[in-house]
Amino acid sequence: MTLRCIACMSIFMVVLMTLPETWGMETPCDRNCYSGTLPCSHAVERFGAMPGFALANDLTIYVISLLKQSPGSYQFANLIAYFVLLPAVAVLNGWLGKERWYWYAAALTTMVLMLLIGHLTWTGTWSPAFNWYYYCVDFCIRLGNLLGVTYHGLCFLLFIVAIHGVLLIDFANGVRKRLTLSEEANSEP
Repeated sequence: MTLRCIACMSIFMVVLMTLPETWGMETPCDRNCYSGTLPCSHAVERFGAMPGFALANDLTIYVISLLKQSPGSYQFANLIAYFVLLPAVAVLNGWLGKERWYWYAAALTTMVLMLLIGHLTWTGTWSPAFNWYYYCVDFCIRLGNLLGVTYHGLCFLLFIVAIHGVLLIDFANGVRKRLTLSEEANSEP
Protein backbone atom coordinates (compact mmCIF):
# COMPACT_ATOMS: atom_id res chain seq x y z
CA MET A 1 0.00 0.00 0.00
CA THR A 2 2.80 2.46 0.85
CA LEU A 3 4.51 1.87 -2.50
CA ARG A 4 1.24 2.55 -4.30
CA CYS A 5 0.64 5.72 -2.28
CA ILE A 6 4.13 7.00 -3.13
CA ALA A 7 3.61 6.34 -6.84
CA CYS A 8 0.16 7.94 -6.92
CA MET A 9 1.21 10.96 -4.84
CA SER A 10 4.26 11.61 -7.03
CA ILE A 11 2.16 11.45 -10.21
CA PHE A 12 -0.50 13.69 -8.66
CA MET A 13 2.15 16.19 -7.62
CA VAL A 14 3.65 16.39 -11.11
CA VAL A 15 0.21 16.78 -12.71
CA LEU A 16 -0.89 19.50 -10.28
CA MET A 17 2.37 21.38 -10.72
CA THR A 18 2.03 21.40 -14.53
CA LEU A 19 -0.86 23.82 -14.11
CA PRO A 20 -0.01 27.52 -14.39
CA GLU A 21 1.99 28.83 -11.43
CA THR A 22 -0.78 31.19 -10.34
CA TRP A 23 -3.40 28.42 -10.35
CA GLY A 24 -4.27 27.58 -6.77
CA MET A 25 -2.16 30.45 -5.40
CA GLU A 26 -4.90 33.09 -5.31
CA THR A 27 -6.50 31.96 -2.07
CA PRO A 28 -5.25 32.68 1.08
CA CYS A 29 -1.84 31.04 1.56
CA ASP A 30 1.19 32.02 -0.47
CA ARG A 31 4.96 31.64 -0.12
CA ASN A 32 4.94 34.02 2.84
CA CYS A 33 3.03 31.39 4.81
CA TYR A 34 5.95 29.00 4.33
CA SER A 35 8.60 31.41 5.53
CA GLY A 36 6.56 33.10 8.26
CA THR A 37 5.75 32.10 11.79
CA LEU A 38 4.00 28.85 12.63
CA PRO A 39 1.13 28.56 12.17
CA CYS A 40 0.37 31.07 9.44
CA SER A 41 -2.36 33.59 10.15
CA HIS A 42 -4.68 31.83 7.69
CA ALA A 43 -4.48 28.59 9.67
CA VAL A 44 -5.23 30.42 12.92
CA GLU A 45 -8.20 32.23 11.33
CA ARG A 46 -9.59 29.04 9.81
CA PHE A 47 -8.87 26.45 12.50
CA GLY A 48 -7.74 28.31 15.63
CA ALA A 49 -11.01 27.83 17.53
CA MET A 50 -11.31 24.12 16.67
CA PRO A 51 -10.61 21.53 19.34
CA GLY A 52 -7.29 19.87 18.68
CA PHE A 53 -5.78 22.84 16.83
CA ALA A 54 -3.17 23.44 19.51
CA LEU A 55 -2.14 19.76 19.50
CA ALA A 56 -1.96 19.66 15.69
CA ASN A 57 0.11 22.84 15.67
CA ASP A 58 2.42 21.52 18.41
CA LEU A 59 2.96 18.22 16.56
CA THR A 60 3.74 20.04 13.31
CA ILE A 61 6.20 22.36 15.03
CA TYR A 62 7.80 19.38 16.80
CA VAL A 63 8.39 17.48 13.54
CA ILE A 64 9.78 20.61 11.89
CA SER A 65 12.11 21.19 14.86
CA LEU A 66 13.36 17.59 14.58
CA LEU A 67 14.18 18.15 10.92
CA LYS A 68 15.91 21.44 11.72
CA GLN A 69 18.18 19.70 14.26
CA SER A 70 19.91 17.72 11.53
CA PRO A 71 23.61 18.36 10.96
CA GLY A 72 22.89 19.64 7.44
CA SER A 73 20.25 22.08 6.30
CA TYR A 74 16.52 21.74 6.86
CA GLN A 75 16.05 21.03 3.15
CA PHE A 76 18.66 18.25 3.27
CA ALA A 77 16.93 16.74 6.32
CA ASN A 78 13.66 16.71 4.34
CA LEU A 79 15.43 14.99 1.46
CA ILE A 80 16.71 12.26 3.80
CA ALA A 81 13.41 11.89 5.68
CA TYR A 82 11.02 11.84 2.74
CA PHE A 83 13.16 10.53 -0.11
CA VAL A 84 15.39 8.03 1.73
CA LEU A 85 13.81 6.93 5.03
CA LEU A 86 10.20 6.96 3.84
CA PRO A 87 10.99 4.85 0.75
CA ALA A 88 13.09 2.49 2.89
CA VAL A 89 10.11 1.88 5.18
CA ALA A 90 7.91 1.55 2.08
CA VAL A 91 10.25 -1.16 0.76
CA LEU A 92 10.07 -2.98 4.10
CA ASN A 93 6.29 -2.71 4.10
CA GLY A 94 6.20 -3.92 0.49
CA TRP A 95 8.32 -6.93 1.42
CA LEU A 96 6.10 -7.68 4.42
CA GLY A 97 2.98 -7.37 2.28
CA LYS A 98 4.52 -9.38 -0.58
CA GLU A 99 3.98 -6.59 -3.10
CA ARG A 100 4.66 -7.30 -6.75
CA TRP A 101 7.90 -6.02 -8.27
CA TYR A 102 6.21 -3.41 -10.43
CA TRP A 103 5.03 -1.46 -7.36
CA TYR A 104 8.66 -1.07 -6.28
CA ALA A 105 9.55 0.09 -9.79
CA ALA A 106 6.56 2.45 -9.96
CA ALA A 107 7.37 4.08 -6.60
CA LEU A 108 11.04 4.52 -7.43
CA THR A 109 10.44 5.77 -10.97
CA THR A 110 7.75 8.28 -10.01
CA MET A 111 9.79 9.63 -7.08
CA VAL A 112 12.88 10.12 -9.23
CA LEU A 113 10.78 11.76 -11.96
CA MET A 114 9.10 14.04 -9.45
CA LEU A 115 12.46 15.09 -7.98
CA LEU A 116 13.97 15.68 -11.42
CA ILE A 117 10.98 17.57 -12.76
CA GLY A 118 10.87 19.66 -9.60
CA HIS A 119 14.56 20.40 -9.75
CA LEU A 120 14.71 21.17 -13.46
CA THR A 121 11.45 23.05 -13.95
CA TRP A 122 10.76 25.02 -10.79
CA THR A 123 11.29 28.68 -11.62
CA GLY A 124 10.79 30.40 -8.31
CA THR A 125 13.13 32.93 -6.77
CA TRP A 126 14.39 30.73 -3.94
CA SER A 127 17.72 28.89 -3.89
CA PRO A 128 18.31 26.88 -7.10
CA ALA A 129 20.25 24.26 -5.11
CA PHE A 130 16.99 23.09 -3.58
CA ASN A 131 14.56 23.58 -6.48
CA TRP A 132 12.96 20.18 -5.74
CA TYR A 133 12.29 21.27 -2.15
CA TYR A 134 10.60 24.54 -3.09
CA TYR A 135 8.67 22.72 -5.81
CA CYS A 136 7.28 20.54 -3.00
CA VAL A 137 6.56 23.64 -0.87
CA ASP A 138 4.62 25.21 -3.75
CA PHE A 139 2.74 21.93 -4.20
CA CYS A 140 1.72 21.97 -0.53
CA ILE A 141 0.64 25.62 -0.75
CA ARG A 142 -1.43 24.99 -3.89
CA LEU A 143 -3.04 21.80 -2.61
CA GLY A 144 -3.77 23.36 0.78
CA ASN A 145 -5.49 26.27 -0.94
CA LEU A 146 -7.43 24.01 -3.30
CA LEU A 147 -8.67 21.87 -0.42
CA GLY A 148 -9.35 24.89 1.78
CA VAL A 149 -7.11 23.65 4.59
CA THR A 150 -4.25 26.24 4.31
CA TYR A 151 -0.56 25.47 3.87
CA HIS A 152 0.06 24.55 7.50
CA GLY A 153 -3.17 22.56 7.67
CA LEU A 154 -2.08 20.51 4.68
CA CYS A 155 1.40 20.00 6.17
CA PHE A 156 -0.21 18.60 9.31
CA LEU A 157 -2.61 16.34 7.39
CA LEU A 158 0.01 15.10 4.94
CA PHE A 159 3.26 14.92 6.91
CA ILE A 160 1.92 14.12 10.38
CA VAL A 161 -1.32 12.18 9.85
CA ALA A 162 -1.33 10.64 6.36
CA ILE A 163 2.28 9.54 5.93
CA HIS A 164 2.65 8.13 9.43
CA GLY A 165 -0.83 6.60 9.31
CA VAL A 166 -0.20 4.85 5.99
CA LEU A 167 3.19 3.58 7.17
CA LEU A 168 1.81 2.18 10.43
CA ILE A 169 -1.30 0.62 8.90
CA ASP A 170 0.71 -0.88 6.04
CA PHE A 171 3.32 -2.23 8.46
CA ALA A 172 0.65 -3.83 10.69
CA ASN A 173 -1.08 -5.31 7.64
CA GLY A 174 2.22 -6.67 6.29
CA VAL A 175 3.08 -8.27 9.63
CA ARG A 176 -0.42 -9.79 9.74
CA LYS A 177 0.04 -11.20 6.22
CA ARG A 178 3.45 -12.65 7.07
CA LEU A 179 2.15 -14.25 10.26
CA THR A 180 -0.89 -15.67 8.48
CA LEU A 181 1.29 -17.12 5.71
CA SER A 182 3.69 -18.53 8.30
CA GLU A 183 0.86 -20.17 10.24
CA GLU A 184 -0.59 -21.65 7.03
CA ALA A 185 2.81 -23.02 6.04
CA ASN A 186 3.31 -24.60 9.47
CA SER A 187 -0.16 -26.14 9.56
CA GLU A 188 0.15 -27.93 6.20
CA PRO A 189 1.09 -31.63 6.53
